[in-house]
Amino acid sequence: MSEDEIRRVRRIVRDELYELLDVKFIDLLLQLVNGFESSIISFKQAISQGKSIKSKPEPKKEWGWNPGNIQWEESEGSKGKYERSEDINNLQFKLMLKNLQEHKGKLFRDGFFYWVFRNGATVGRKKQSQGSSHG
Repeated sequence: MSEDEIRRVRRIVRDELYELLDVKFIDLLLQLVNGFESSIISFKQAISQGKSIKSKPEPKKEWGWNPGNIQWEESEGSKGKYERSEDINNLQFKLMLKNLQEHKGKLFRDGFFYWVFRNGATVGRKKQSQGSSHG
């Protein structure tokens, strides 16, 4: 084979491999990596807080995400104290954000009101009573 033919074969193989990976495996691989990353983050948090490592309750099936597996930080705004998260590399956060987008950026769950900030990458939550109304 000539050098030119070898280059052509390499290019074809490379292109086919990229297409195969892109079409069939990239999404699955990203889901796997995100799952590992979420577990590692939870593990690190448990260690840094000196807590024993216990399984957190599974998310409700209808929600598909567990807020206990998302990193939250305390903050204060014009309406008082709340928690916020920008844990964008966490699969649980991504699932929550998707769920919020399906509900026009706001939802009430398990005693908390959740909302998406205008930047689309930050989520806030505030403890609420069921009787509270949200506009």
